[in-house]
Amino acid sequence: MKPGHELRCLGQPHLFSPTGELIRFRTKKHLALLVYLAIETGRPHRRDGLGELLWPKAELPEARHSLATALSILRPRLPTGALETTRDYVTMHPGQVALDLERLGEKEILGPDTTGWLTVAPFLDGFEIPDAPEFAMWKDRQQGRLLPKLREALVALIDRNRRTGQSRHMEDLADRLLLLDDLSEEAIRAKMEARAWAGDRLTALRVYEDWKSRLQQELQATPSALLEAMAARMRRGGWESTAIRDIPVVPLDRGRERPFIGRAREYTQLYATWETLRSGRPIHSIVLGDSGVGKTTLVERLTTAASL
Repeated sequence: MKPGHELRCLGQPHLFSPTGELIRFRTKKHLALLVYLAIETGRPHRRDGLGELLWPKAELPEARHSLATALSILRPRLPTGALETTRDYVTMHPGQVALDLERLGEKEILGPDTTGWLTVAPFLDGFEIPDAPEFAMWKDRQQGRLLPKLREALVALIDRNRRTGQSRHMEDLADRLLLLDDLSEEAIRAKMEARAWAGDRLTALRVYEDWKSRLQQELQATPSALLEAMAARMRRGGWESTAIRDIPVVPLDRGRERPFIGRAREYTQLYATWETLRSGRPIHSIVLGDSGVGKTTLVERLTTAASL
């Protein structure tokens, strides 16, 4: 049985009660202390060391007093017995608070529905303690350690949205992935697909050409056969690569994409049918529904994906 309290450390940190209510902290250092103890859990930490971590400019007695105040703030906000303190040591027992980092490490990215998806963002993104350089260095080490897992999680979420036809979400995730790895082929593929769904293949080709050029300059590498083929199919639709650099970027909401709401389950079924067909097994689907419920949009979205 998982703990009732949840501590989210991907993005801005937040602590939630067993009922899902946000537990607020008036001081960022108190929340920073919680995050540190929750991640470095199961072992005793010297009070003097914790004081130097978060209150390095204070004299030792003052730093210990600030730490004691912080612990008195944390204790009633956590499960009973989560914190064990002595005159010289502080320990947070494991298994008292559920961490989103645990889901990330176990690759539990997808939930039973969209509300269960893990929010993927850099560790403590935008959460700074300016006068605590040791804490900042610890945060940087954690970010570096988690980077490969964040990439994998974003790729998994992109593929999930690809299979449910959610192009807007897919492009947003692609942009997040590019912030972590600006030469990610999975991110560029997702942006190209999202733009094609929006009827904006010109921008998709420009994104591809810019990325291909940087890939060659920085890594002396070339795109995969899959991406090369996608770009070739787009060009055969009537666009030439010679003018790509002069094409303005069109925001997704200004493209020709039709609204696609409430059809994720049906699209997933069609996508699975198409994948079965690609594997060489004969199969067919019949799309039935009343007039105006979105049958044409559903089928057009699948044919766009298949054409890529």
